[in-house]
Amino acid sequence: MGLPKEYFRHTLLLFFNQKKTNADLQTLLDENPAQSTSELDRELNIDRTTVIKRLRNMVFK
Repeated sequence: MGLPKEYFRHTLLLFFNQKKTNADLQTLLDENPAQSTSELDRELNIDRTTVIKRLRNMVFK
């Protein structure tokens, strides 16, 4: 039995948004690596804990 099409679309959208946000995060860090996580979350319009998790994933990848 396959997954519902709606579930698949939501998963793709989540994956796309995560990749886009990671690229945006990297761009912001390239511009100013001394930014705080609070500054980054305001710029990206995402939660601070999400910024921390993505930074951790970028470092330990």
